[in-house]
Amino acid sequence: MTETYALVPPDFTENQPPQTTPSFQPIKYSAGSMHQAILEDSVYITSSTSDASSEAFIHRLRLSQFKNKYTPEFLRIIFEENFEYGFNSLSDLFVKQLMEMNDGITREWLNSIYRDYWHDARVFIGLLHVISHLEYEQICPEGPTMAMAALYHPSVEVRECGIRAFENWGASESLSILRNFRCDEKWLQEYVEQVVSDLEEELGGNVSAC
Repeated sequence: MTETYALVPPDFTENQPPQTTPSFQPIKYSAGSMHQAILEDSVYITSSTSDASSEAFIHRLRLSQFKNKYTPEFLRIIFEENFEYGFNSLSDLFVKQLMEMNDGITREWLNSIYRDYWHDARVFIGLLHVISHLEYEQICPEGPTMAMAALYHPSVEVRECGIRAFENWGASESLSILRNFRCDEKWLQEYVEQVVSDLEEELGGNVSAC
């Protein structure tokens, strides 16, 4: 029997206070069983409200609920983890389940964490680790924007994680960005040049020099 984790979807009601109990709880499954998180709206829009404003309202409410329900738990996981590249983490699993629930809102939610915690190197490193393990198409455009910002962060560790994110994605855009990036630390610049060389070999003639 394998232990895994499941998310409890938020109850989308107005003015719901932030939940203080962890939403990410271990559960056990028997062989062949399956759990699928379902995201449901419990928002009721009056008939006089236009479709566009209704959708915008629901969108804002979803994002607000994500922030209230999942940010504290995500930050707790980040601070408790020792991240190792090449290995999936509890943070990865947490975010991947949220992506399955609602990928668009999850990307915006991650971007809001980036904006709120840009100066916190520990949080930013954890965030970069997580987004680097998502497919490039899954995390665009927010992911590359975060990784680009990381390249100019005061912390050299954050800058290294930004480079690793582009390396993991291996996209033509990654190559274009890293070709034009320069850093003062010799070892880090050598790492950038090695990544550029590897990506040029992997992508072949698909990318022209910038």
